[in-house]
Amino acid sequence: DLDRERAVIAQEMVRTLSEPLDALLLRLASEAMTGPYARPSVGTPQDLASLKPEVLLATHKRYYAAADLLLVVVGDCKAALVKEVAAKDFAAVPGGPPPSATPSETAWKTRGEPVKIQIRGERSYCMVGFPAPPFKERQDVLAMDVVTALLDQGPRGRLDVALSNLGGGPESDVSFLTTRWPGMVSLGVGVANAQYSQAKDALLGVVREFLAADIPEAEIAQAKTRLISTYLFDSETFGGQAYSLGFYETLGDYQFGEGYLKGISAVTAADIRRVARKYLDLSQAVTLEAQPAPPPPAPDTGETHV
Repeated sequence: DLDRERAVIAQEMVRTLSEPLDALLLRLASEAMTGPYARPSVGTPQDLASLKPEVLLATHKRYYAAADLLLVVVGDCKAALVKEVAAKDFAAVPGGPPPSATPSETAWKTRGEPVKIQIRGERSYCMVGFPAPPFKERQDVLAMDVVTALLDQGPRGRLDVALSNLGGGPESDVSFLTTRWPGMVSLGVGVANAQYSQAKDALLGVVREFLAADIPEAEIAQAKTRLISTYLFDSETFGGQAYSLGFYETLGDYQFGEGYLKGISAVTAADIRRVARKYLDLSQAVTLEAQPAPPPPAPDTGETHV
């Protein structure tokens, strides 16, 4: 059973790591932060290969305990019946105090020079990471959601617009996930090698322009509409609603999810300006550049051609 599940996870890992921007986002996190968020959530092939049954059993015993259990039920049901069924179904879960180990907070590692790595292929990538607000900074989290929507709202997003005049099928990604501790917001581009310098300049230019000028209200309204539409779509099912409530409860308060739409609607241009200038500070940025190795020089045959 372990070997079969190990093979399934290995396939999932390969799929994640085969997408350059996804793989480089994991590498950027390891370069930019310390603590648990610096480690890849999918694990590493080395960890997976060396995992032993006794480690799995010890981990399950330690962390899969009643004190760490969160049950979210959404739908037309009676609370008393839910409690009765839950008590019966989860009776076998060990009780006792929660695990004694608490996750350590993250710390940001500002770097003066870009981190440069060599990759295979005919495309080059640049990713820039900035420190991001923790869940407890609720207003900053809401405003950062709008900021990332402005930068990455499909073909109208500022990053895509800045890359639109480049050939070779440019790729872009803007990433921000709300987390309990301070996390990371990132911007990434991938282009044909010949367009790399232009793409990197365009990415940095988008950040500088975002910090320098006010955002038009119409553009802010479009970004909010996209966020609200996505949230409503994800909440169409009971499963989607339960996921949202459970996600925010694990961060500290399920009510944040209940008030998310009102919170996004209340974000102002001043909030966006404040949060952008607080977090998208290029002096704090960590840059990752991934490019193919240059071709080896032609061998010197000693021949002279006239």
